[in-house]
Amino acid sequence: TINKVLEHIEKPDIILNNLKTNIKKNNFIYIEVPDGENAKKFGKNREEFSIEHFHAFSKKSLEIICLKYNLSTLKIKSIKEPSGKYTIYGFFKFNNL
Repeated sequence: TINKVLEHIEKPDIILNNLKTNIKKNNFIYIEVPDGENAKKFGKNREEFSIEHFHAFSKKSLEIICLKYNLSTLKIKSIKEPSGKYTIYGFFKFNNL
């Protein structure tokens, strides 16, 4: 599980690359990140773009970074949390491990 982590890391590629070498075969990865694409519709001062975040994501950008590390998208969805924050979550699996 990588829940609300990638946006706080300057180079999220490092985590995904480490996972590639350390995850057991046939396991799944759950990733959750802020949904910048939906949040931007309501202004730039939202929590999804806070100062502690290096990145905001769209479903497409999350899929692109995952593809870079040979992760297949099993499910990806954008939601609005009860708190009002916009979030993208997805389940992924490494190809050819």
